[in-house]
Amino acid sequence: MISVESRWASLRQNGQKRSEEIYKDGELISEKWWNSKGEEVETEEEARKYPPSRCRNQGAVRPRPCT
Repeated sequence: MISVESRWASLRQNGQKRSEEIYKDGELISEKWWNSKGEEVETEEEARKYPPSRCRNQGAVRPRPCT
């Protein structure tokens, strides 16, 4: 029987890796996550956290550019 291994990766908009999953014969055997700083973290929840914004008006209806 032939064993098949496949890798799946998801990337952030800036091109950094967010997650990597490795499957062998269709079964998940490894899973890794990275935060927005590029540091490996333990959980998907940690990887989804975004750094605090430096701009105070990002939630505004008509936000002004951050300076």
